[in-house]
Amino acid sequence: MSKYLITGTPGSGKSTIIEAFAQRGYTAYDTDNIAGATQFEYRRTGRPVARPASPIDWGIYEWSWQEAKINELLASADTVFLGAVVGNQEKFYPLFDRIFVLTLDEATLSHRLITRTGNDYGKHPDDLQHILSRRQDKLAHLLAAPRAVAIDASPSAEAVADEILHHLPDARVEQP
Repeated sequence: MSKYLITGTPGSGKSTIIEAFAQRGYTAYDTDNIAGATQFEYRRTGRPVARPASPIDWGIYEWSWQEAKINELLASADTVFLGAVVGNQEKFYPLFDRIFVLTLDEATLSHRLITRTGNDYGKHPDDLQHILSRRQDKLAHLLAAPRAVAIDASPSAEAVADEILHHLPDARVEQP
């Protein structure tokens, strides 16, 4: 059984790469779009809260995985790709064989955030500034994860998916 996390800053292409894997027949989930997988919580109490209005005050709120649903998704197939960046993902790192961190230069990231259509987070100027100002620190933190591999997310989704497949520790993982 092989489990892989595709992570990176907001706008780095996680959802697009997960979709590319799903189109190739892999079991791949964008946890932002799976009911019960993620929720906003108050950072200090962990209590659920409705999505706050933008700009989001990340000192108060956290976007978090819900353990039961994440475990269910990971158990759904022998090889599973999850795409996310959540506040509590470190807790789940031991469950993954590899953690792929999508990286982008600031100009490309900014363009993707402003023009993306599937998610409005990052379009508000304050949210955009928050993401861009923390980009380097966030990437360094993500790349410090065990078994983390940096992946340049600037090429096409197909090329990025190919690069990730090239880095899989189990060469027997083939396209379904």
